[in-house]
Amino acid sequence: PICNFLMIRRPPRSTHCISSAASDVYKRQPLYQAPWYITENVNGDIIVNDNKKKQIIAVDRHGQIRYSYFGGNNASPLDSDSFGHVFIKDFTENKIHMLGIDGQFMRYIIPEGGMQRPRAICIINESEMVVGECLTGNAKIFNF
Repeated sequence: PICNFLMIRRPPRSTHCISSAASDVYKRQPLYQAPWYITENVNGDIIVNDNKKKQIIAVDRHGQIRYSYFGGNNASPLDSDSFGHVFIKDFTENKIHMLGIDGQFMRYIIPEGGMQRPRAICIINESEMVVGECLTGNAKIFNF
């Protein structure tokens, strides 16, 4: 198949082709129009932020849609933790959306003291993350 982008897993050093030829069976449209950011969840779901559709799309290992989410900034980086939570940065609203392993909205994360234009994120462990602020250049570590 033609790959729109390739996800490389470490370990076990395997690859997974993600094609926009897969379609949303309900709407008969290509699954991805402008994949922007990608992460893999602990359960093997591949979660993509589609900049053109302005949504988060999660598919299982077989390419079947698990869920989609319309909250957050359309071009936001995303990450996941060891529990399967998905974290989506909301650049314009200065907060982070937290989803459960099945895509349900859980809560907003707004650290004490706030954050300015969150852009990069790294989950350190089950309760800490680092968030990079775009405009200030600061990296903040906080509990969630």
